[in-house]
Amino acid sequence: MDRFEATVRRAQPPIQVFARIDYQALPATQGGNVRPAQLLIFGRGAVSHLLLPQYPRVEIDLPLKALAWEDEHGKVWLSYNISVYLAQRHGISGKDDLMQRITDFVGGMAKAATQ
Repeated sequence: MDRFEATVRRAQPPIQVFARIDYQALPATQGGNVRPAQLLIFGRGAVSHLLLPQYPRVEIDLPLKALAWEDEHGKVWLSYNISVYLAQRHGISGKDDLMQRITDFVGGMAKAATQ
């Protein structure tokens, strides 16, 4: 997640990082033990005004998020929602170019961080 966050912070035009959530931290304070997982919430807000008037429920999935998590074999994965999922989940139609830009944006960040 450090590499992904650094990639997001270096982006031009700037991207805001809203929060980073460590899902391992809270259970550890209560004697629990879970595999490492961290969520980064980030974005520019550039698509909100284009989607929100017609699809107000999409805001549950915006700003964008990426999850770095460790599987049972110790391999680390980076997961994020692609626009096809968001369009299906919220019934978004007629915004194919915009939705593709979302996927390209997050996918580009993920690729830069994982290579």
